[in-house]
Amino acid sequence: MAEENTDEQNCMFDAEGEDNFFPEGEFMPEGEGNEEYIFDGEGEGEFIHVDDYYANQSEEAMAHSTNEEDKKNSEIDEESFHVEDMSSGAFHEHGDHIYAISQHPTMRNIMLSGGGDDRILVWDIEDEEKQKNTLCEIKEGFKDSIEYIKFNHDGKYLLVTGQGNPIRIYKCEEVDGKPTFDFKIEMETGDDISFITWHHKANLFLTGGNDMMIWMFNALNGEFSTFTGHEDVINNAQFSPDGKNIISISNDCNAKVWNPRTGK
Repeated sequence: MAEENTDEQNCMFDAEGEDNFFPEGEFMPEGEGNEEYIFDGEGEGEFIHVDDYYANQSEEAMAHSTNEEDKKNSEIDEESFHVEDMSSGAFHEHGDHIYAISQHPTMRNIMLSGGGDDRILVWDIEDEEKQKNTLCEIKEGFKDSIEYIKFNHDGKYLLVTGQGNPIRIYKCEEVDGKPTFDFKIEMETGDDISFITWHHKANLFLTGGNDMMIWMFNALNGEFSTFTGHEDVINNAQFSPDGKNIISISNDCNAKVWNPRTGK
C-alpha cells in the first residue's frame, strides 16, 4: 500500500488480477465490524464473512483432494485389469457368471461348466479348437442358474442342480471317444441347499441346507432317507472314509455323526 496516499491508508488490497483498492467499509454489511470480513476476488468480487471465506476454501481443498484421489484410484483400477494372461487356453461360450466346474474322473480331458445363463457346457480341454467351440451342451430341463455339477466316483453318473432347479441325474458313457449324457431321473429336496456330496463307492449322495435336514438319495431310483436333529442351517455333510457313517456340521455349532442304516 502506498504511504503517500493518505486517503487509501484504510483500504483493503485485492491481490487477484489487477491491483485494486477498496475504501474501508465500502460494500460491507451495515452494523458489522470490518475486521470480520474478507474481500473475495473471485468473479465480480465481494466482501464475505471470514468464517464463510475459510469454509469455502476448505471445501475447495477437499474437493480437489477427492478428485485427485479418485483419479489415482481410477488409474490403479485400470492397471489392475491389464493382467498378463498366462493360461494355456480359455473358454468363452458362457453368457453369464460361471458357478460350477467339474472334471470327469476317468476321461480327464472332459470338463463341464455351468452358470447364470442356465447352461451346462461340455469341453474337451485337449481340443485345438477349444477356444472357439464347445464339445456339446446339456440343454434340457434347466430353468435357473446351475450351481452344482458333480460326477460320481467312477464317472458313470452325473448330478446337476442349482437355484430353482431339481436335482437331475444323467447316465454318462463314452461313445467314439466322446462323452454322452442321457437323462435318467430327477428329485426334489428342501429349499436352498448348501452342499451335495457323493458316496466314495456307492451311487448315493447327500444334500441339505436351510431346511435343517440331511437328505440321502439313491441316484438310480430316487429313493431317499432324511436325518433330523440340527437346529440351524446345515453347512455340509460327508460320508466317512469307510462309507459307513455320515458327518454333518451346522450353524447351530454342532457336528453330528449319523449311521445311515439306523438313522441315528
